[in-house]
Amino acid sequence: MPRIRSLFNPSGKMDKLVFVDSTKYGNHTRRAPRPGLKKGEPALKRQFSRTKYLNDLAGELNSAFRGIWPAKKSDLYQKMLKRFRKEPENRRGLLLMQLKSMEINPRYTFNSLGTCSTTVKELEESVSVGLQVQAHPPRGKYDANTYYYEVILFTWDDPNDTAFWSRQYSDWIRIGKDYPNPVFEFLFPKPSGTTLQWLLCLRVHLGVEDVVFPVLTTTGMQITDVGTFDKDEIRILEQRKQEEEKAKKKAKAAVDDIVRVKAKNQQ
Repeated sequence: MPRIRSLFNPSGKMDKLVFVDSTKYGNHTRRAPRPGLKKGEPALKRQFSRTKYLNDLAGELNSAFRGIWPAKKSDLYQKMLKRFRKEPENRRGLLLMQLKSMEINPRYTFNSLGTCSTTVKELEESVSVGLQVQAHPPRGKYDANTYYYEVILFTWDDPNDTAFWSRQYSDWIRIGKDYPNPVFEFLFPKPSGTTLQWLLCLRVHLGVEDVVFPVLTTTGMQITDVGTFDKDEIRILEQRKQEEEKAKKKAKAAVDDIVRVKAKNQQ
C-alpha cells in the first residue's frame, strides 16, 4: 500500500535543528551546522582566499580591456579565470603567464592581421618594448594599404596593488612588398621606479591612406607577452624549466633503451 504523506510537513530551521522534508528519505531532522564551521577549515580558508585573489586579478584586467576595446569578448573574464586555475601558485607573475597569446576577441583575431616579434626590457627609468614587423597584414576585402600598432603595457610595482597601464602608437606602416618591415622601440615610464610584473598587449588597426576602417574585421587585439622581474618568481620558473629538461632527458633515455628482437623465421 502506498505511503500517504502528511498534509503538513515541517521544513526549515528551528533553533539548533533543521527539519528536512525529503521525498527519498522521508521527514527527518539534523543538527544545524555551526556558523563558519567549514570556512574555519585551513584547506577551505586557502581556497576562499585563492578564489578572491583570482577574481580580483581577472576583474582588474577585464575592466581595463573593456575601456581599451569595448568589442572584447563578453566571456573574457571567465576565460581568464579558467586559465588562472591552471597555475597552482598564487603568484601574480605566474598567473599572468597563463594569459600569453590570448585573443581579446577570438572572432577578430590579432594573428590574422600580420605578424611581429616583441621584446621587453627593464631600463633604469623606463620599460623598453621593441616591436619588429615580420609580415604585413593582408589587404583584405577593404583593400587596406596602411596600418599601425597600438601598444598597451600593464605594469605592477607592488604585490598588493593594482596595475598601471598606458599605451603608445606606432607610425602608420605601408602595406606592400616594396616597403621594408619597420622596427620600433617604445619607452614606457615606471611610475614608482620599480616593476615587478608586466603584461604586453598589441592591437593592430588597418586603414586606407592613414584613415582607420570603422569595422571590427580590420582590427584585432592580443595579450602578446607576459613577464616578471620578481626574483622569487624567476627562481620558480627556472626550477620548473630544469624539471622539464630532466623529464625530457628521462623520456629520451627510455626510448634509447628499447631492445628490438628480430623474428626467428626472418633473416
